Amino acid sequence: MLLKKYLNKDIVLINQKTINKEIKERYGINRLLSFSRVAFNENYTKAAIGVVNFGGKLDSSFTIYILEKNENKWQIKYYQIVVYS
Repeated sequence: MLLKKYLNKDIVLINQKTINKEIKERYGINRLLSFSRVAFNENYTKAAIGVVNFGGKLDSSFTIYILEKNENKWQIKYYQIVVYS
């Protein structure tokens, strides 16, 4: 998996919106990443996606990424942390 290559860690896919002590212990994790649906422009050369990085009640953020497709590769052109706690 591409993420494992870059993070050099195991990735656990679970269907949860929040993380509690039981989930942390069961899966041996300390963070959840949740992705919005991807929004594209008309010709599919630009995209926007929101990512929630949830570690607990006061350890979370929401970031919007703007991507652009150049030479068949997607690149992050801009990002903004909207909420951080």
